[in-house]
Amino acid sequence: MQADNGGLLKAQFAATRYLPVTETWHTKVMSKEKNENGNLLQLRDEFDEPIYRYHCEIDEPRLSNTEFWKKRGVLTSFSDLQEDFYIKISSRYGAERRTGTFYRMV
Repeated sequence: MQADNGGLLKAQFAATRYLPVTETWHTKVMSKEKNENGNLLQLRDEFDEPIYRYHCEIDEPRLSNTEFWKKRGVLTSFSDLQEDFYIKISSRYGAERRTGTFYRMV
């Protein structure tokens, strides 16, 4: 009996479309200086803008929500996807949004 690697690969590919996997990302460049709480401060350039280091690891992608959404553009956000999902589901099943304050029970 032979393993169905094609089916497994298709399932893995489909799953990665919805995971925030990215081959590129940015990390903060930290200085050796610390603030009053003892935390490292981020380095800044001559215009007082924060400095970031760019990473590109095609062979070793990582999960990164920030970079994932940046690649999809500013106009596409998670809240937009939620709103689109609600519109499609509510029209199909007659769902309504609840109004008022929600309290989480602990």
